[in-house]
Amino acid sequence: MAKEDLFQLLVEKHRHISWYDHHAPSLNGREFLGRFCSRVALASNKCAAKLVALDHAPHDEYSLFLAQIGQVHDFQRGKSHLMPKALQLQDIIASGYDLPTLVQDLASGKAWHTGNLKKKYQVVLTKFNERKIQAYSSLEQSIEHTTIAGFNVAFALSPACLYMKLAPTYLNEKRNMCYGQTDVFVIFYEGIQNVIIQGYNQVGALVPAFCISQQGGGRGHMGGFLLPHFPSAATYTADTLEIKQRLEVFLTHSDAA
Repeated sequence: MAKEDLFQLLVEKHRHISWYDHHAPSLNGREFLGRFCSRVALASNKCAAKLVALDHAPHDEYSLFLAQIGQVHDFQRGKSHLMPKALQLQDIIASGYDLPTLVQDLASGKAWHTGNLKKKYQVVLTKFNERKIQAYSSLEQSIEHTTIAGFNVAFALSPACLYMKLAPTYLNEKRNMCYGQTDVFVIFYEGIQNVIIQGYNQVGALVPAFCISQQGGGRGHMGGFLLPHFPSAATYTADTLEIKQRLEVFLTHSDAA
């Protein structure tokens, strides 16, 4: 379905459509979005949660606090006192905890006690930390290195609980210690169609363009796109071969590479 048809369908189904985003396709498509959306709020340096809060609750201290956690997680990793809270919420979500309950507790303020997450969430975090140890071990054992157009590319199959940022963050840290020659990480997630790619140096700047060429998106040195199936250990070899071929075609014909 063409995007014009999709947006027209949304207009026919809903009285108002609002669009909040910071990604390049939205920033570059402001005029198009304005044709269908009654409200368009875009900013390259603000996450969607921040944009929504500023639009609907600019004077509500608690709403701005929650939005800032999202902002920190998206743009200021490691640079804010709110980062520990952002990472804890990330882990609770990744753990598979019931999202409606978490959202309700956050919206009402019942998730916190004296500024920290309540005990029931601390229990969730403790159990998930135990799961992560096994998940990271599985992730590392799956890594396969290859050379594509002169670049060192590492493929990995991640357990679903490390989606979306946990696996790339871990591999980035391991790269600094063990995989210093790696130019690109391509990460598949068990049971999740989205492929995440993280690049470095010269080729890293090409990652968003490659992902866009695969009908996905990205920014900086990171991006992603969808596969037509759900990756698993059974499809991993075929998946790595397929993406290797796609990357080879893209990098061979890229002037920047």
